[in-house]
Amino acid sequence: MGTKNRSSGTQQNPRGAAQGVTLVAHESGLPIDSKVDSNGVRRLAVDSTATIENANITVDLDSESGDSVAIGNTGNSDKLYIHSDGSVTIRLKDASGAPFSVSNPLPVQIITSGGIDVNTKATEGDSVAVSGHPSQIFVEDEVDVTTNSYENILTFTAASDGTNISFVEVTGTVNAVVRMTLNGTTIRKMHCTGTQPNLQFPFPEPRTIGSGDILRVDVKADKVPPTGAMPGGANFFASLQGFIE
Repeated sequence: MGTKNRSSGTQQNPRGAAQGVTLVAHESGLPIDSKVDSNGVRRLAVDSTATIENANITVDLDSESGDSVAIGNTGNSDKLYIHSDGSVTIRLKDASGAPFSVSNPLPVQIITSGGIDVNTKATEGDSVAVSGHPSQIFVEDEVDVTTNSYENILTFTAASDGTNISFVEVTGTVNAVVRMTLNGTTIRKMHCTGTQPNLQFPFPEPRTIGSGDILRVDVKADKVPPTGAMPGGANFFASLQGFIE
């Protein structure tokens, strides 16, 4: 009795528990696999290519059931690895492609309007580079006042924007009113006496002035000593401190 070749189509199963119709593959003549979906329905498992236009496709993934999505580099087989706690490790590189390290540190610029606390330990290799302001300002002058009208004892003209005034100090030998003006407007005024000859004008928040702004310190003596009582008249000393950003 001859043997027939297997071909695609249907195959009649004998009667019994698995009776029915089985689809067989064209190439192998073997039954086509089936899968059971989430609703318990058995469906055919086939490889196919489909073109779908203007369709919304929803894919439900469940990592606990073994579903996964691989994110990798198209140039090699590197894949993004997710740790068991859900975190990932990121490796940063500079413009030349070299990874950042102790010898090739990551450049960081911090811009803040408040203070920054940094805890360092030299025993652990920490280091901090400390530098002063780009340009410090210190101006001083000494003048003998000979009248009881306002006389200038210190004038400062800002040479550039970003000039900051942080401290002004005046010392006088007689009772006098000390006035500080900025571009002709009085911003501070105090009175020095024989028991309080030193006056300080601190700026906890440095006073920023622009290029061409003029800060003056003038004094007006309550009473100028008679000629000969104090050679040269009443003496005043003034100093100004600040910095340019």
